Amino acid sequence: MELVKKNPKLKLRETRFGVVSFLCALLTLAYLNIFLLSLNSFNPFANLFLQIIPTTGIITGFVSFFRVGYRKTFTWWALGLYAFMFICVVFIGFIEFATYTKP
Repeated sequence: MELVKKNPKLKLRETRFGVVSFLCALLTLAYLNIFLLSLNSFNPFANLFLQIIPTTGIITGFVSFFRVGYRKTFTWWALGLYAFMFICVVFIGFIEFATYTKP
């Protein structure tokens, strides 16, 4: 009777770009929630957290798709979070426009 050795499956790691993209998405989501809850004053970090970090996260997310042999779970989660934030901002804009229709 022959013993058949099973080939162990290779465990694929996440891309570092995907993890960075996910962390940028989490930071942006947290700041967006804080920004929407406290609209009483202008915050000097708004430019950083609402423009620079999301742009960096989206670019690193798309760069991680070119990595071969790695999982891209964090990348998909990050891009999903960015899509969710975009849909929420557009929805809030439509609700605000419907509520305050004066120009």
